[in-house]
Amino acid sequence: MTGGWCASSGQTASVIVQDGTVPDEAWLTAMRRSLLIAAARQAPVAVTGNVMVSGCTIGVLWPHVPLAHLLAWFALMVVVGAMRWRLSAAALARTAEAAVMARHMTRLVWLAGVNGLLWGGLGSVLVPLGDMELRAFTSCVVVAMAAAAVASNVALPAAGRRFIAAALLPLSASYILSPASHTSFALATLSLFYLCVLLALLRSTAAVLAEAIQARLRNEELRAEVETVCAQLAQTAEIAREANRSKSRFLADMSHEIRTPMNAVLGLAVTLLDEDLPPGPRESVNAIHDSANVLLRIINEILDFSQIEAGRVTLEEAPFSPRELVRETMTVVGPRAAAKGLAIRTEWDPALPEGLHGDAGRIRQILLNLTSNAVKFTGQGEIVISVLRMGVEADEASKGSVSNGHVPKGNVPGDGIAGNDMPRGNVTVEWRVHDSGIGISPAALRTLFQDFTQADESISRRFGGSGLGLAISRRLVELMGGTITACSVPGAGSVFSLRLSLPAAAPPPAARADDDASGETLRAVLTASGRAVRVLVAEDNPVNQFVIRQFLKHFAIGIDVVSDGRAAVEAAGRTVYDLIYMDMRMPGMDGLEAAREIRRRA
Repeated sequence: MTGGWCASSGQTASVIVQDGTVPDEAWLTAMRRSLLIAAARQAPVAVTGNVMVSGCTIGVLWPHVPLAHLLAWFALMVVVGAMRWRLSAAALARTAEAAVMARHMTRLVWLAGVNGLLWGGLGSVLVPLGDMELRAFTSCVVVAMAAAAVASNVALPAAGRRFIAAALLPLSASYILSPASHTSFALATLSLFYLCVLLALLRSTAAVLAEAIQARLRNEELRAEVETVCAQLAQTAEIAREANRSKSRFLADMSHEIRTPMNAVLGLAVTLLDEDLPPGPRESVNAIHDSANVLLRIINEILDFSQIEAGRVTLEEAPFSPRELVRETMTVVGPRAAAKGLAIRTEWDPALPEGLHGDAGRIRQILLNLTSNAVKFTGQGEIVISVLRMGVEADEASKGSVSNGHVPKGNVPGDGIAGNDMPRGNVTVEWRVHDSGIGISPAALRTLFQDFTQADESISRRFGGSGLGLAISRRLVELMGGTITACSVPGAGSVFSLRLSLPAAAPPPAARADDDASGETLRAVLTASGRAVRVLVAEDNPVNQFVIRQFLKHFAIGIDVVSDGRAAVEAAGRTVYDLIYMDMRMPGMDGLEAAREIRRRA
């Protein structure tokens, strides 16, 4: 059995070694199991064919051969066939046990040899030597059965070899032992030659089958590896999603936890500046206020950048005035420019629509970043903020100024459409911030909008900053489907251009005059109301509670302070308040839930 099996397994092993893989015992066991299953599945067909051909042969030979001999031969053939059938069924039922499998393979090999020997005995013993016609018939039957053994034993080549050798060697020997004649010698030679051919054919066929089974096992291994890798990737993706969710939760918490104390610092600084402080302490408080503003701006940039990276930025769509947007920007940066002795002015395209539809808050954020940078990097001269309605002529002029590397000056005319005629469809609007500052080198321009990048290290040392402002602006512009560009001449200044295509909208309603009421105006309004105004403050941070009290202590306002949303709901149920100031994130019941509950009970 071992030698018979090694021919097949040795062929398989050689193929594996040629592929550069050393087979392990588990792999060889799986190979043997596959071959045994294939052999066991072929056995019933082979046994059935053996019995049928045996019966037909007896029908031809019984007038010439004693019937008792033929019946004994047939009985042996049936017994051997039954044993092979039963053994095959048992092998199929217990392929998982290696020791049992080895025993089944040994028995199948020996039974195949006995089966072949019965056929060889028919041609060499039972048929009379002198009856050449019967001998020719039996020789054809034996040779045919030997050829059939190649196909029926290809999965177990040791069994096939034993069957072929046991069937053809006795036949060849009988011709050799016959009375000397050219015919007997030729038939003996042909029988031996055919024996060699069948053995070679069996060997090559078995090798092909072994390679096919090897390929199937390899495919199963690869499929298992792919499934394992896919499962690992799915697990990794889920871990990454959970990490991203954790990161988002962390950022939301940090957005609140970091901004809250910074806003408290700013609020306390403002309340101190409202007091009558001596020059020295006032200067210190001013420094605290300015430093806190810088730190809060950096924190906001980092948190905004993280929110954009996490895909959690949602754009708002509402009508706004492009002119008013620039005026609001001027209100913020104008005092800083004036403090440095810089002139800052605006230029409007007469064809600019009065209203556009888009996210005014994000556009304002970008403009504030660009104008703040212009103020920071300009030592003397002026800053010009231009708003243009871009037509074909304006597009060509803009392209020419950037490609030539010159700083564009002044306004670029639009297409002649009156500003009060609302155009249909989208309008391409460009905001430009032109400064006369230090400028940017061509090398630095190429990386200017990358994350955490500034023009050079000296810029960070001289002017500070996180290097995130322009990167955030670029990402916000891309979210809005626009473009942001820069052109500059070192020592002569820079121009930053924000171009967006936005739907035209009706002019938004003008802001009420008392929207930005001063403290005096608010005090007058409260006095004119003729009654005490009551305010409920729901804020869990004690410092913020103190800041709010400090802001409102100069006004005739009654203040009640609670520390969570549930207490706010209970307080609103006991007292009628003119205003409820609600923090969104509080322990227990948050501000949104508390607001819904108060409205439900109202």
